[in-house]
Amino acid sequence: MKILIIGADGFIGQNVAKGLEKNFYLIRSSWQEGLDLKIDLTKDSIGEIARKISSVSPDILINCAGIVPQSGLKLTNQMMTEKLLKALKRSNQKFSRIFLFSSAAIYNTKLKKANEDSQLEGGSNYARDKIEEEKIALKFAERGLPIVILRLFNPLGEGMQAGFIIPRILSAKNEEINLESERDFFDVREIPIIIAIMTQATPKRVVYNVGSGKKTKVSKIVDLINRERDLYIKKIEKIDEVPMADISRLKKEFNWKPTYNIKKTIERVLENEKD
Repeated sequence: MKILIIGADGFIGQNVAKGLEKNFYLIRSSWQEGLDLKIDLTKDSIGEIARKISSVSPDILINCAGIVPQSGLKLTNQMMTEKLLKALKRSNQKFSRIFLFSSAAIYNTKLKKANEDSQLEGGSNYARDKIEEEKIALKFAERGLPIVILRLFNPLGEGMQAGFIIPRILSAKNEEINLESERDFFDVREIPIIIAIMTQATPKRVVYNVGSGKKTKVSKIVDLINRERDLYIKKIEKIDEVPMADISRLKKEFNWKPTYNIKKTIERVLENEKD
């Protein structure tokens, strides 16, 4: 089975590729030169994207490319995704799955636990962008594209960019860290495991939450890191409510449960940072 990964050089893309490469034939794509294929969703036309995808004839497409809030780009995630999905329709390729990633940022922050049907809330420009992106994806799913949207809560792992919580803690000389903040953290290596399962069994739904199903305080992550590092943290303590993931849909439909615990995840991140 041939899988094309768009955005294979980013945090999610690298980890997805690493988790799938032993069992699948992968084609890695990036907006830069250096990987198997160059696809730039910000600059390539719909026709160019369609031709490039057709040239490698993938069975499965995984789009890990996206616009983050601090990118400074004028394009939005919804614009990029709409361009990609139009290109996929034009390519006339027969895909068995098309995986897209959304974010838990779209959920109402007052919820204790969020399932896939919970109230959405565009509390930020990024959240509003991701909500509109999902709406576009759902329209294309209705038109016959085999789309699966994975709503990611708070992935941790190798290759995290500066804004993620562990890099922030490790470099927190002058930055305040809210120790009372709670998030549904999970190991990024869960994502390729879930994708591999979904290549073998047809998903009954379009949208699935991906998380650990429990909250972890930032103070616990700091404590785990401090077992190996002597850090100075500018601490603030305030309640920061966000929902945790209801992952029962994934569990029931695919008999999946999280493989990695937070302690092992942090140990792996710190070990790889030394290398």
